[in-house]
Amino acid sequence: MINYIGLNIKYLCDKNKLSQKEFGEIFEQKQATINTYINGRSNPNVETIQKICKHFGITIDDFINLDLTLKGFTTTNNDKQRVLAEPPPPDYGTAKYVKQLEDMVQLQKEFIEAQKLQIENLKAQPGAAS
Repeated sequence: MINYIGLNIKYLCDKNKLSQKEFGEIFEQKQATINTYINGRSNPNVETIQKICKHFGITIDDFINLDLTLKGFTTTNNDKQRVLAEPPPPDYGTAKYVKQLEDMVQLQKEFIEAQKLQIENLKAQPGAAS
């Protein structure tokens, strides 16, 4: 059975503007290990999968079985609230934390625009209520 773990890790890196090294640091993995996941040579253990899914606010089922690039995945509000509620680790750096928050704001704006477009498309369908 096919899984989308490697593809989804690459997508999460790209979508969140994280290098493989940065992604690995979040989940206590080496860059080379992340590379093996992305290239499909190995898969993360269950604990790492759980951490990735919790961090990005996605279900384990979606992470493994769905191509997130086609789903138009964005992080959940719960994840955003968690990130906003938790102060950055002491060694994280204020500038990096601010950048992460700005990136989340941008993702939210993109999500809102996508929702507006979806609403307009639904309204344009025959028989749609006004």
